[in-house]
Amino acid sequence: MKITTPKGIFIIREAVADDVPQLVNVHVASWNATYFWHFPKPTPEIRTQGWEKNFKERPDGWFCFIAQKENGEVAGFATGTSFKEMS
Repeated sequence: MKITTPKGIFIIREAVADDVPQLVNVHVASWNATYFWHFPKPTPEIRTQGWEKNFKERPDGWFCFIAQKENGEVAGFATGTSFKEMS
Protein backbone atom coordinates (compact mmCIF):
# COMPACT_ATOMS: atom_id res chain seq x y z
CA MET A 1 0.00 0.00 0.00
CA LYS A 2 1.29 3.49 -0.83
CA ILE A 3 0.48 6.53 1.27
CA THR A 4 1.26 10.16 0.58
CA THR A 5 2.25 12.43 3.46
CA PRO A 6 3.81 15.88 3.76
CA LYS A 7 7.13 14.01 4.24
CA GLY A 8 6.76 12.10 0.97
CA ILE A 9 5.41 8.84 -0.35
CA PHE A 10 5.75 5.71 1.75
CA ILE A 11 5.14 2.07 0.99
CA ILE A 12 3.59 0.05 3.83
CA ARG A 13 4.40 -3.62 3.53
CA GLU A 14 5.08 -6.70 5.57
CA ALA A 15 8.72 -6.91 6.59
CA VAL A 16 10.96 -9.79 5.50
CA ALA A 17 14.17 -11.17 6.98
CA ASP A 18 16.23 -9.20 4.43
CA ASP A 19 14.97 -6.01 6.14
CA VAL A 20 16.75 -6.87 9.42
CA PRO A 21 19.78 -4.56 8.91
CA GLN A 22 17.55 -1.54 8.31
CA LEU A 23 15.13 -2.53 11.08
CA VAL A 24 18.07 -2.74 13.48
CA ASN A 25 19.25 0.75 12.48
CA VAL A 26 15.79 2.28 12.96
CA HIS A 27 15.18 0.36 16.19
CA VAL A 28 18.48 1.36 17.83
CA ALA A 29 18.24 5.00 16.70
CA SER A 30 14.62 5.43 17.80
CA TRP A 31 15.18 3.67 21.14
CA ASN A 32 18.22 5.79 21.94
CA ALA A 33 16.43 9.01 20.96
CA THR A 34 13.35 8.13 23.01
CA TYR A 35 15.05 6.61 26.05
CA PHE A 36 18.19 8.75 26.11
CA TRP A 37 18.51 8.37 29.89
CA HIS A 38 18.40 4.56 29.76
CA PHE A 39 21.67 2.69 30.26
CA PRO A 40 23.03 0.40 29.01
CA LYS A 41 22.01 1.25 25.47
CA PRO A 42 20.86 -1.60 23.22
CA THR A 43 23.53 -2.54 20.74
CA PRO A 44 23.01 -3.33 17.07
CA GLU A 45 24.28 -6.85 17.80
CA ILE A 46 21.63 -7.47 20.47
CA ARG A 47 18.86 -6.00 18.30
CA THR A 48 20.01 -8.10 15.32
CA GLN A 49 19.74 -11.26 17.42
CA GLY A 50 16.22 -10.33 18.51
CA TRP A 51 14.99 -9.48 15.03
CA GLU A 52 16.49 -12.61 13.49
CA LYS A 53 14.92 -14.77 16.22
CA ASN A 54 11.48 -13.24 15.65
CA PHE A 55 11.65 -13.74 11.88
CA LYS A 56 12.77 -17.34 12.34
CA GLU A 57 10.39 -18.41 15.12
CA ARG A 58 7.38 -16.08 14.63
CA PRO A 59 6.33 -16.44 18.30
CA ASP A 60 2.60 -16.08 19.05
CA GLY A 61 1.77 -15.07 15.49
CA TRP A 62 4.39 -12.30 15.52
CA PHE A 63 4.28 -9.90 12.57
CA CYS A 64 6.05 -6.76 11.42
CA PHE A 65 5.08 -4.08 8.94
CA ILE A 66 7.41 -1.35 7.72
CA ALA A 67 7.05 2.12 6.29
CA GLN A 68 9.53 2.35 3.43
CA LYS A 69 10.52 5.44 1.50
CA GLU A 70 10.42 5.28 -2.28
CA ASN A 71 14.23 4.99 -2.30
CA GLY A 72 13.98 1.75 -0.27
CA GLU A 73 15.00 3.21 3.10
CA VAL A 74 13.01 1.90 6.06
CA ALA A 75 11.57 4.88 7.95
CA GLY A 76 9.66 3.02 10.65
CA PHE A 77 8.06 -0.23 11.72
CA ALA A 78 5.22 -1.71 13.74
CA THR A 79 5.20 -5.15 15.32
CA GLY A 80 2.57 -7.20 17.08
CA THR A 81 1.29 -10.65 17.88
CA SER A 82 -1.98 -12.51 17.56
CA PHE A 83 -4.83 -11.35 19.78
CA LYS A 84 -5.27 -13.41 22.92
CA GLU A 85 -8.52 -13.44 24.84
CA MET A 86 -7.93 -12.65 28.50
CA SER A 87 -9.84 -14.88 30.91
